[in-house]
Amino acid sequence: MKKAFSLIEIIIILTIILLTTSFSLAYYHSYNQELILKNQAKKLVDVFELTKKKAESSELILENGNYCQNFNGYRLKIYSNYYQLFYICENTENLVISENFQSKIILTSGNQILDFLPLNKQIFNNLTFTLKNQNINKCIDIHINEVGVLDISDNLYSC
Repeated sequence: MKKAFSLIEIIIILTIILLTTSFSLAYYHSYNQELILKNQAKKLVDVFELTKKKAESSELILENGNYCQNFNGYRLKIYSNYYQLFYICENTENLVISENFQSKIILTSGNQILDFLPLNKQIFNNLTFTLKNQNINKCIDIHINEVGVLDISDNLYSC
């Protein structure tokens, strides 16, 4: 009567467990990188929407409590690995925020400069931004139509 497992049986079981775990970890890493890319796209859309709304209100109170007498809107500059938001007062750019994309996330569609004019006077020319996660070589598109409505693609694609 056999009371223990043989060495071969234990090695086979451990091999099966290790293979299952390695496939699971690889899938988890890929899934996690996809979430990072989608969240970065959502964050960029949120900055875009906030900038648009602030420009539409066309009122800017400076840090010293005074109003900007010649408010020219906001400017969003998007570069390959970061973006910057400026308000324009007296035709001078003043930095509001500068934010880096997360590690290995880049803009592949070229640098973009978007001006948001006061009182919703801006017109966009069907712009598409493409963000790429270099770890998994997948991309997501952010599309802006003529009136400034944003749409993030639902699916990631290989790029």
